[in-house]
Amino acid sequence: MPARSPDDRTPVMLVRLPVEHDARIVDVPAAHRSELAGEGLRAGRTVRVTGRAPFGGPILLMVGRARLAVSRSVAAGILVDPGAEAGRRGDDGDARQPDADADAGLRTDDGRATMPADR
Repeated sequence: MPARSPDDRTPVMLVRLPVEHDARIVDVPAAHRSELAGEGLRAGRTVRVTGRAPFGGPILLMVGRARLAVSRSVAAGILVDPGAEAGRRGDDGDARQPDADADAGLRTDDGRATMPADR
């Protein structure tokens, strides 16, 4: 089998995506579509594989700020575009550029995180 070029936008099964890689969801199997959509897994969203449980256990994912565990058999039916932009994800799961002032006022002098009172 020839090596795939970086420009190859052929969808792959989510179960084959390497850990710590982002991809855009292309399709979710109809049998699981409504249940997974309720968890934020739907076409167009950015997903990141954060880990794999041992012994054939579930695939661990991040979708937006949500953490999910999906069985490998279900993940095998979810198609993703691994060539999709892998930027910082917003609340809606879409890739975006970081805000210049997103961290403004959220750190103390010693670097600890804090929440401003007016937010």
